[in-house]
Amino acid sequence: MLERQGHLPGYTGHIAKNPALEEVGPVPVKHSHIPNYQGFIPSVKAENLFGKTYGKITEISSLGTHNKGKDIPPEEKYKSIAQENYTNQLRINVMPFRPKEYPEPPVDPITEIPPETISMFFGQRVPGGMNSTQGFRLSNNLENAKQNNQTTPSETLLSYEEARKLASTS
Repeated sequence: MLERQGHLPGYTGHIAKNPALEEVGPVPVKHSHIPNYQGFIPSVKAENLFGKTYGKITEISSLGTHNKGKDIPPEEKYKSIAQENYTNQLRINVMPFRPKEYPEPPVDPITEIPPETISMFFGQRVPGGMNSTQGFRLSNNLENAKQNNQTTPSETLLSYEEARKLASTS
């Protein structure tokens, strides 16, 4: 009898033509188990360059400013990482030499528009007279009161008859 791979006698269900591929899990990320180890730097052998970033150590080694060998000056030999990283807070200037300069505030565009234009837009008249071309004008009551030495401008309101006359003529 001919045997076929994947053929079971009497089984009438689905038989896959291609075998299923096994899924492979993600590759674990390799990381250092040594604290403060930032990686291999070619020109630095086993020197006392630790507790700094990779960029700082690379810069120090490329400039050649680090101490090589066993003979290290006592200032660096007995200096802790905390003394090297942190600054003395008493040496920091708290007050700057001059006060901070702030830019001028932006100009409000409404102050550049003449009051007559604003009053024509809002349909009120300016106190002190009115002709048919002025129509209803908005006046800045506070500015006009200061200019005319008035406390309350009473001329700004029109009566019903005046408003009808003005509306029919214009």
